[in-house]
Amino acid sequence: MRNWKLAFSVFLCYNVPMSVGLNTNIRRFFWDVDPDSLDLKKHKEYIIARILEYGDMDAITWMFAKFGKSSIREVLKTHRGFSPRTLYFWKSFFNLRENQILCLKKSYLKTHEKLWLY
Repeated sequence: MRNWKLAFSVFLCYNVPMSVGLNTNIRRFFWDVDPDSLDLKKHKEYIIARILEYGDMDAITWMFAKFGKSSIREVLKTHRGFSPRTLYFWKSFFNLRENQILCLKKSYLKTHEKLWLY
């Protein structure tokens, strides 16, 4: 299990694009907004969450280069809009426990069930 994490980390270190802002490969993940209006500092959580949910390898590499592992981990812990598939993949990647992620806490899940009956 550790081997794929090591290989992924090495890939990220040596394949980092040097572009500034959202490059053309990244823009396609922001179909609902004007990519030119996104500010990397101001909209950091939104950008990271979108790439964690929908991004491909190029987008993920770019995200790690721009924001760093600690910022990405923090968004994963606090953002509430992830699919279970995305949550469990990145939970495993970052070696997090379920009680560290807001979406997976029992109190959040109970509140979510009350609001959405499915």
